[in-house]
Amino acid sequence: MKRKFRKKLSIVLVFIMIFSLLPTSYTANEETRVLKMSNPDASKYTKELFAYLQDVGSDNVLFGQQHATDEGLTIKVENGDSNFVGSTQSEVKNAVGDYPAVFGWDTNSLDGRERPGNPISGEPLTQEQRTQNLAKSMITAHELGGIITLSMHPDNFVTGEYYGDTDGNVVKTILPGGVHHDDYNEWLDNIVDLSHLVVDEDGHHIPIIFRPFHEQNGSWFWWGASTTTPEQYKAIFRYTVEYLREHGANNFLIGFSPNGASAGDLEQYLETYPGDDYVDILGIDRYDTKSNAGSQEWLTAVAKDLAMISKEAEDRGKISAFTEFGYSPTGMNEEGNNLQWWEDLLSAIMDNPDYPEAANIAFMSTWANFGFPNNMYVPYRDIHGDLGGDHELLPTFEEFYNDESTLFSEEVKGQIYHSGKTLETAEHDSKMYTLSPTDGDTITENKVTLLTRVVNDDDATVTYSVDGSEEVEMELAGRYYTADWIPNALQNGGTANITIRHYDGNNNEVSKEVIRTYLRVPEILVEEITFDDSIEGALNKGTWPEVGVEFELSHEKLGGDGKLALSVSGMPEDEWWQELKIGFEDLSHVNFDVVNQVKFDVLLPETVADGAILSTVLAADGNTKYGEGTTERNVTDLEIIEIDGVEYKLYETTINLEESITEGTELGIIGKQLDFSNKLYLDNVRFLNAYLEAPTDPLLVDDFEGYLGDNDLLNRNYSNPGDRILISLSSEHKHSGEYGLQYDWTIGSSGYAGRQTSLGPVDWSGTNAFQFWLKHDDLPDNSLTVQIQMGGVSFEASTDLDESFEGIVTIPFVDFAPAHWEGNQTAIIDKPRLERVSQFALYMGGNEGSGTLYFDDLRAVYDEDAPPVPEREDAGEIEPIIYDFESDLDGWGTNMSLIKDGNLVHPVGLGEGNKTEIAKTSGYDLSGHNYIVATVKHDEEGTFGDDPLNAKLFIKTGSAWTWADSGDFSLNSDKYVEIVFDISDNAARENVQEIGLEFTAPAGSDGTSNAYIESIKILTALEELPDTEDPGETDEVQELKDLISDLKERIKELENNTDVEDFDKRVQELTNELNHLKAKYNDMEKLVPVIEQRLNELTHALNELREYISSESDEEKEKEKTNKNSNGESKEGTKEEAKDKSKDGDALPDTATNMFNYFLLGLVLLMIGGMTFVFSRKNRMIE
Repeated sequence: MKRKFRKKLSIVLVFIMIFSLLPTSYTANEETRVLKMSNPDASKYTKELFAYLQDVGSDNVLFGQQHATDEGLTIKVENGDSNFVGSTQSEVKNAVGDYPAVFGWDTNSLDGRERPGNPISGEPLTQEQRTQNLAKSMITAHELGGIITLSMHPDNFVTGEYYGDTDGNVVKTILPGGVHHDDYNEWLDNIVDLSHLVVDEDGHHIPIIFRPFHEQNGSWFWWGASTTTPEQYKAIFRYTVEYLREHGANNFLIGFSPNGASAGDLEQYLETYPGDDYVDILGIDRYDTKSNAGSQEWLTAVAKDLAMISKEAEDRGKISAFTEFGYSPTGMNEEGNNLQWWEDLLSAIMDNPDYPEAANIAFMSTWANFGFPNNMYVPYRDIHGDLGGDHELLPTFEEFYNDESTLFSEEVKGQIYHSGKTLETAEHDSKMYTLSPTDGDTITENKVTLLTRVVNDDDATVTYSVDGSEEVEMELAGRYYTADWIPNALQNGGTANITIRHYDGNNNEVSKEVIRTYLRVPEILVEEITFDDSIEGALNKGTWPEVGVEFELSHEKLGGDGKLALSVSGMPEDEWWQELKIGFEDLSHVNFDVVNQVKFDVLLPETVADGAILSTVLAADGNTKYGEGTTERNVTDLEIIEIDGVEYKLYETTINLEESITEGTELGIIGKQLDFSNKLYLDNVRFLNAYLEAPTDPLLVDDFEGYLGDNDLLNRNYSNPGDRILISLSSEHKHSGEYGLQYDWTIGSSGYAGRQTSLGPVDWSGTNAFQFWLKHDDLPDNSLTVQIQMGGVSFEASTDLDESFEGIVTIPFVDFAPAHWEGNQTAIIDKPRLERVSQFALYMGGNEGSGTLYFDDLRAVYDEDAPPVPEREDAGEIEPIIYDFESDLDGWGTNMSLIKDGNLVHPVGLGEGNKTEIAKTSGYDLSGHNYIVATVKHDEEGTFGDDPLNAKLFIKTGSAWTWADSGDFSLNSDKYVEIVFDISDNAARENVQEIGLEFTAPAGSDGTSNAYIESIKILTALEELPDTEDPGETDEVQELKDLISDLKERIKELENNTDVEDFDKRVQELTNELNHLKAKYNDMEKLVPVIEQRLNELTHALNELREYISSESDEEKEKEKTNKNSNGESKEGTKEEAKDKSKDGDALPDTATNMFNYFLLGLVLLMIGGMTFVFSRKNRMIE
């Protein structure tokens, strides 16, 4: 603390000296400073924050933390607020005596997944509540002197799943024109609303550093490199920033923060950079690894990256920052850490002779202290005495705090705003960019809508051309210039370069953008003959048999639609080849060089008989007929349609052409033993260019033939985690086809280099090995790793490269093991996993260096010599997993957990809303298990009010550690309670990273209690639980059964009895009994709302019955009995009329009694089921 004190004192003394020399009439320096910001209309505070961060300089760096005031082991619930809205508590302050200078939150808080927007008692907050909570916490952080940041993790807008679900080509769907664009706008509105709420007491909008779409060069988010092209990323980034600007969110600074990959590689860093007009802060995220934390390689990579972005930020007039860092992606260990880590990291940044520019970053922020074992990033001080002592990294973190270069809240407070500086933002030049299509898109539609945006030019003209064609002016529609482009059949299966040009009001070209697209359009129409008004030059080209058959063509309309009528006489019905040939008079205008498919329709009369029909197209040689073997259909299988009251059978045919045809081609309609005596009709003849993809082979990862010979398209299909790898198509080094893959690798500071692609997922059932062709020189210091993600787990197998090699490599699946970072280290590739293969990667490892490998024909195979892939065991054969805590913790709990009398005992902090977790982190495959059951109680330590201690079982699954839980169960101190968690519907249970119990302290509690966990069982069925002794039926149960039996008898009596008051008394008795049960048995709470609804319905029915009885006299009843007409109708009207009258209270609806009985019967049955549930649960509790 001494260094901090000296530092603060020196700052104070300097200010005293300066102000003592100033005249009393001192005024601020009016020299204007121009800032190159993303928003020219940035608010005053936002400009001041930008300038301050630029000026932090090489001597200082601000420290920040995510969820600094609402997450942490030493943060306790106050005033019953478990969301810590506007909290002033802080793990960092508890540790070193000051708040961080930067306070971070995430849009997860707006979406209800993180504090301060979490559900309360299981009830989600409204969107307005979540937004207001986060705004209040941000305002409090500002008042504490802090700077605010906001990152984002929105759910997948296509699948609705979490942000780690990469299915669905999401970015394309949320861009303008995409099917989920409106959904994305609605989500952005929440951020806009937040920006308007975050204001100080003077009404000034408080700045927020917003980091959209971070770590995009990885593949773990739906906006990542394996699913989003660089141009798509730039487009959605720009759109997002513009949306915020246009909706008045002028208090945002925008951060650009890829993940650290190949250290110091500026080209790779800027690959997705959206431009200076959209970014204020150049950031980077880089985490260390637990297994080798603080290695010189990692520290050098950090310094190299930070020096790179600092130099680039200075050149661009921006700010640089270490936007995310940590001891590892999952935080620090409870013990066994590198005790010099914080000091070594700070030295590598602030005092690095090789990369001095690294010290120019403005701030460095770490992640949140959500809790051990996988989310602790800042060391804690055990201020409450319930953590077993301070964390072992606290001393070095204190050194980090005390270092003169680090700035925390107290040193920042009052230094940013009201600076007196005159600040202006630089104007933005006009800019054009295209949102659809983007460079590298694959086009599959036969009409494409072009969308281009021009900003800061109201007089712009925008045109497009394709591969040198004449320019076409685009129309301004709202915010975008738009045009519809029809792809040319000549280019289908190849590329089309669209050039967009921007001209100013004087017709000067301002900019142009060339967008390379890949055309894979299923059908492009070349020529269509519809016969709407005439036979359109159709020619009778004869028949087969030739002799004795007459064939005529004419024009007719059926249902108002013109068709070519085919009249045939003399065609033998027993003939197996009944051919009608149709040509066309003039097709010279058609470019048959691009036609590779012909389609047409034939209407057959119902009298055509039950033979078969097929169709052909005559080839250029005049002899070959395409379609003979592929177009035959049985007439009985054809669709029947009706036109003008007449039924026809519709034959639709598609004929793929192996080679070009000519204008002299003929269409053939061939029957097999059909009756052609009634007219046939030909319609909709279409000559097409079709992109005919090779049949999809799910076992093939890549044979490198599908990239049209284009390296750009190849590179877009493979992301590049780690050090840089250049890939290209090789026509020289290959195994088959035209191309193989050239893989130029470099291993540098990251220690690995790879290329990764997404697969679908696909089904590899029936295979047992992975196979590929490989060629390389001898590389004794390096190895190749094949990584395949199956069933949510990444498996790896490595092969040595010691000696030069060319040939086929086959790796059995039994040789693959989970990647070292996977939680489930016991997972194997079994047959169910083969059904869901989702990612594939090739990695190089070993010593630093570079080289070249060649690959081809990457595929899953069945190899007779390889061991079979094991079956997954049947559920009945899967053994339960039992933790009985008789003698060992078995990896559960922490250093504060102990074994006592066959229980895991762990302290539970009390105080309303305080949470305690007891967990085991060890990858599980629970695909054959359906239930987790914990037997738990707590002791009598601590103080409790009227409410019980609650506990829930939870699991965290997949690479994102997605949370799922059982819901709360109330615990006792005098008996054990079984907490049952049904996981049978959890699709990710085959990849469970962690299992645990979370305890939540109730209102009115204080001190510390102890949880006693007798056992945790993971079961396939609840029948596997041991039976407990039946304590017998209580008097209460028997009394309730008697009451129910009595009410059942009353149902029968009601049909002949109108003693409403007596029945009402019985209903009231039932209501009272229900209230008694609610107070006594917690389990009834789940049934109470349904039962109460039934009681309300029953009461309503009783009221109707009372009204009926009181309004109908005996005389009226007798009159109705004696005045029936011959049809059984009352003289006063029919039954229907009586029902109408009942609406006005004149008569009881004739269904009233039955409805009443149904209500009561349903209630009785529900009560019986409810009591069965309650007392079966009660009997399962272990005394």
